[in-house]
Amino acid sequence: MPTECRMSCWIFYNEFRFHGDLFDAWGKPGGGMFVGNLGHLGDYDECLDLEMPELKDPDDPSKHQRGKYCLSQFQPLLPPKPRLYTLYHVIPELRNISEKQTSFGATARNAHWFYLLRFRMGACVPSACTKEDVHNIMAQIPSQFNIKGTTDIVTCETKQSFTVTNGQIAVLAVIGLFALLLFIGTALDVITILRQGDDPEPPTITKNTFYKVLVSFSVYTNYMKLINVSQKEENKHLSAVNGVRYITVTWVIVGHSYLYADYNQMTQGMRLAKLPPNFWFQVVANAMLTVDTFFLMSGMLVTYGVLKAQEKRKGLNIFMYIFHRFWRLTPPYAMTIAFLILAPILGSGPVWKVTLDPLIKNCQANWWTNLLYVNNFVNTYDFCLEHTWYLGVDMQLHILGLCVLLPLLRWPKLGLFVGVVLTIGLAAVTAIINLINDFPPSLLGLFPDPEDRTFLEVPTYFKPYGHAGPYFLGMLLGYILIKKPKVVVPRVWRVIGWLFFSTTQCAVLYGVYGWNNGYPWTPTTATLYAGVSKLAWSAGIFWMMFVCLTGNGGIINRILSWKFWTPMARLSYVFYLLHPLVIWVHEAFAHSNTYTSHYFWVYNILGHYMITMVLSLIVSLTFEAPFLALEKILFGGGGRDKGDSTPPLKKVPELPNYDSEMRSRNFTHAKYPEGQTNGSYRNGGEGLYRPRENGHHKTGQENGAFCRL
Repeated sequence: MPTECRMSCWIFYNEFRFHGDLFDAWGKPGGGMFVGNLGHLGDYDECLDLEMPELKDPDDPSKHQRGKYCLSQFQPLLPPKPRLYTLYHVIPELRNISEKQTSFGATARNAHWFYLLRFRMGACVPSACTKEDVHNIMAQIPSQFNIKGTTDIVTCETKQSFTVTNGQIAVLAVIGLFALLLFIGTALDVITILRQGDDPEPPTITKNTFYKVLVSFSVYTNYMKLINVSQKEENKHLSAVNGVRYITVTWVIVGHSYLYADYNQMTQGMRLAKLPPNFWFQVVANAMLTVDTFFLMSGMLVTYGVLKAQEKRKGLNIFMYIFHRFWRLTPPYAMTIAFLILAPILGSGPVWKVTLDPLIKNCQANWWTNLLYVNNFVNTYDFCLEHTWYLGVDMQLHILGLCVLLPLLRWPKLGLFVGVVLTIGLAAVTAIINLINDFPPSLLGLFPDPEDRTFLEVPTYFKPYGHAGPYFLGMLLGYILIKKPKVVVPRVWRVIGWLFFSTTQCAVLYGVYGWNNGYPWTPTTATLYAGVSKLAWSAGIFWMMFVCLTGNGGIINRILSWKFWTPMARLSYVFYLLHPLVIWVHEAFAHSNTYTSHYFWVYNILGHYMITMVLSLIVSLTFEAPFLALEKILFGGGGRDKGDSTPPLKKVPELPNYDSEMRSRNFTHAKYPEGQTNGSYRNGGEGLYRPRENGHHKTGQENGAFCRL
């Protein structure tokens, strides 16, 4: 190590002669350490902005040194971390001390928190100092208090010029290409509408396939589809799906905002222990049940869409059935992963790299498992975007659903029998795995450690076994809606149904209350809850959807069918993809500690929600909606250029379905007679442009208002 580097660090540590700002930028212990105020970051920006002309750079004497910010973490010496330790765990080796009502006793009772939390302290040193220098300095601090433990220097940074990697250049190039396509498509779209004027006959150019492809990227058209709240008469009874989707994805964001919080950057991180025992907080602590609502809706929409299509044509093209799913999920999914590659150039801060680097590293190594939808089976302990396990399970259940869907088309009783057998069998698999591994009944908030959470999630929660029951229950609902779309349920049975299923759902949701308070469970109880809880919760959703979609929902149906939900529900898929990134970037931007309270979380949740909404709109219009329109051109018969294939527009065509599992899709190789196509779509189908009356565009009806999540 250069002599000047050793000297400057030594002078700095012993006398602080140079630049009082160096010491001012250091993190300094404050009050509240006994309740979890363990992050002392100092002033990151002040440190990096420091100029030190008195000290020359050892590598280049013509330059002077600058401030270097280093983040250190200290963990006290503890016994090996036990598996599944709880919020109330007492380390056996410290039990005698922890029973004393002294400060040492309080420290011993809270010692298990240091399996999860670390003392963090920011250090500002001359730029020539190495990590080893800083480690030697920081290791002196706990030794002064006779505290043994491990000190790590997790990151050291100096102010650098802006640089980008080859991977980041590639991502920016793709974004630039899509931005260009959006500009061209929107310009062509608007110009053609203006030139068309009041003429109901669309210009000849609108019949050209290349033109249709470009206009698929029109921001104007895709935005109009997004905000359109009209529906086809035959699908109006299905509007409640939008409300359920919107409410559920909001619930997911609330749960993840608590789950992904950085408790090391809170002034009272140990207040986490007060959250799970709270009775009303079980709605958040047990929020993992919400995903089974999505699985039920997914199974229902797929079955309904396929069976609806079979009313017009026979046969199911299995390749297109699978490819359609892949085509619709993958573009925004791939770009979400790509955005993570851009994270290093989006900001900085004392915990920026600590927070985001592990996520980026995992995605660089395992992105391919995500795009093949096997990330819940391959390299599961190094997840690229943990929340995307859902997409893997959804794709796998979509394929497994063929075992029920194919016989359902010709032999409904056989299809229903297969669905019942798979539901019971896979629920039993979940219960057996839970019993063999001696797992708790559910992913309890009682276990704060992310490593323990992953240990519990990978064998069961991330696998399709436990979620198959809700999915097949949804398929049953889709079948009922086709065969019995209008069922009159007597008032007395409606009352009984609401009471029974509401009680069942509350029992499942709040049944973890005792366990989150430390009440022990038996293997039998844990096995039964693990195997039955998801199906019981989904049964309640099944009832609510059944009565609402068959016209028996009353005021509940009117609330869930509110048109406000429609545009929001269409963004739900992208919303789900992006919201954890918004949360993680927010955590990474932290330059100081935050107070731990529900007010803080509500404030953050609202911020996360609004930012995610704006980003979801941008990503949807850029990477989702164009591919939905291109799908109709490539696979929906909208790309043919025959001059006589497009009859003159004499009436207002329907606005195309923006994002629907409900629309009739061409899963066969059916041939259409001359002059007919598979639907009238603004992008990629017959009647590309709407006529105008009295100088105003007429708004058509939405062919469904459903998207998949």
